[in-house]
Amino acid sequence: MKFNVARGFRAPNISELASNGEHEGSLRYEIGNRKIKSEYSLQADFGLDYSMRYLELYGSAFVNYVNNYIYLHRIDSIVDPDLMTFAYTQGNALLAGCEVGVDIHPVHAFHIGASFSYVNARLMRQPKEMRWLPMIPAPRLAVDAKYEITHDGKVFNNAYISARMDLCLKQNHYFAAYNTETMTPSYLLFGLSMGTDILMKGKKVADLTLIVDNLTNVCYQDHLNRLKYADLNVLTGRQGVFNMGRNIIFKLTVFIE
Repeated sequence: MKFNVARGFRAPNISELASNGEHEGSLRYEIGNRKIKSEYSLQADFGLDYSMRYLELYGSAFVNYVNNYIYLHRIDSIVDPDLMTFAYTQGNALLAGCEVGVDIHPVHAFHIGASFSYVNARLMRQPKEMRWLPMIPAPRLAVDAKYEITHDGKVFNNAYISARMDLCLKQNHYFAAYNTETMTPSYLLFGLSMGTDILMKGKKVADLTLIVDNLTNVCYQDHLNRLKYADLNVLTGRQGVFNMGRNIIFKLTVFIE
C-alpha cells in the first residue's frame, strides 16, 4: 500500500508561447500565447497491490489540482482557409482518475488479466460547454489471455498464443466550446498474437512473431485522434481520418554472430 503527495511545476514551452503556423499532421493552425503563466500542481495518489499464488489485484487513484493548466482550443479567426485555427490558453483544472486490474494464473502456463482506467478532467468555474478539458482519453477496459505452449523445447521454445480485447467507452466529457471537440462513440477491438523462439543445437538462432491488431476490422476514431475533425470524405460520407483497420504484422528476427 502506498500514499503520495506531490507538488509540481512546469514552465510553458516554446510552442505554447510562440507558435504561429501550421502544425504538421494535425490539420490546424496554432497560435501561441506569450501571456500564459507557469503551471503549478498539487497531487495526491493512493495505490494498493495484493498478491497470492494464483491471483494478483492492484488499484490506484489520484487527484491533481493544476493552477494555470495550459491547453488548446479552437477560435473563430481564419488565418489559413484550409486549416482550423487553434490558440493556447489556460485555466485552473481538477483531474482525478483511477486504474484497477486483476491477473489470474490458475496454472503456470495460462494467465488472464483485465484492467480498467478512467480519467475525469474539468476546468473550474466554467459554463457547461467549457466544463471538460480537451484531449482527455475515454474510459477503457482491456482484457487479455495468454497461453504458454512450450518451455525448454528442442526446436521451438517459449512458444505462446494470446488474445486481447479493448473496449473504449463513449467519451461524452468533451470541450464543446467553439466546436473544439465532439462526442466520441464507444468501440470494441480484438487482437491476436503468437510467437516462438527457434533453437538450433540448444542455441537461440531466431524468433518468430505474428500479431493481428483490430482483428474484426472495426471502423473507429479514438477521442485523441487529432485528424478526427478533417473534412468530410466524399467517398465514405464520414468526417475525418479514422484509426487503422485490420493490421497484420509478421516479424522474423535472425541472430547472426
